[in-house]
Amino acid sequence: APPKAFVELLFNSDPTRAALPRIASYANRPVFDQDFRFLGPGWHSNAGVMVHGPDVEPVMPPLVEAERALCRLPCHLSRLLERFCFVANADVANTIGALVTGVLPTHFRQLGKPLILLDGNQPGVGKTLLARTFGVVLDGEDPRTIAFSADEEELNKRTCAILRGQPQSVLVFDNAKLTSGRPISSPFIESNSMAANVTLRILGQSLNIDRPNDMLWAITMNNTKTSPDLVSRGLHIRLKYEGRPEDRDFGDSNPIEYAMEHRAEILGELAGMVIRWNQAGRPMGDHCHRCRQWAGIIGGILQANGLPEFLTNLDEAAGEFNTELDELAALAEAAIKLN
Repeated sequence: APPKAFVELLFNSDPTRAALPRIASYANRPVFDQDFRFLGPGWHSNAGVMVHGPDVEPVMPPLVEAERALCRLPCHLSRLLERFCFVANADVANTIGALVTGVLPTHFRQLGKPLILLDGNQPGVGKTLLARTFGVVLDGEDPRTIAFSADEEELNKRTCAILRGQPQSVLVFDNAKLTSGRPISSPFIESNSMAANVTLRILGQSLNIDRPNDMLWAITMNNTKTSPDLVSRGLHIRLKYEGRPEDRDFGDSNPIEYAMEHRAEILGELAGMVIRWNQAGRPMGDHCHRCRQWAGIIGGILQANGLPEFLTNLDEAAGEFNTELDELAALAEAAIKLN
């Protein structure tokens, strides 16, 4: 490596900086450009994309008809997710939707993408494990999680620490809960998760972190109520297990280990889904969501790959998560009793 002083001198030169190509997007896995062309490892000057990741071969296995969404997934995605206790087919489809969003990082910066809301009926059902699995698939590394805090300044500080470290594609705000049953609400997460660029103040310094928002944002929680703004921004994935969570057994198929070992194959299956949709003429889905363009593209991709249940749990999940609906129901019950 050249001496540090020489590197600093070189990069402090305006002509040198002007001559260097500008990286618009960086990824640790193959991705797709704005025209949905598959970009493998290396520098892609036309798109301004640098990919440092495995050499992946997209695969498009035959579509399978089955009642369970897990049985319709390609081999490695099915093995990866088979031990998670999803509530319904829609939760499986939404999980695949989150992963497909991860291989299209440049497409939704301006258009907006949802915040992943991972909810379980009790602690220990695998919410954080699933969020970490997203990170291992996309980056090849187990992501560092961020302990959720109701203190917005503290949340800013913790997020800054993550972003200043080794790059990761998934921000996991873990174990969101508040005392006295108050709803989860965070203007910090609400605004930044859907922004085109993330600009955060480094506490104690007159400096900011400014980077493209090509990350997935996820919150894990247990039977937690959220603010209406978080609900409307959410991609809902629900896990449910009846019994003691400590009795659950992932057997010899630990998702983190499986994702590490078969990462290239999993990425190949996700890429194959996008390519199948491309070859079908890119039909847009008609799924309703606040992030309309995102829902149309991801919904179209999943529909073309035999997963029509994408976002079909939106109304049900919104009813479960939204505190305003609980308050209206309580008000209606009180009014009935008075009459």
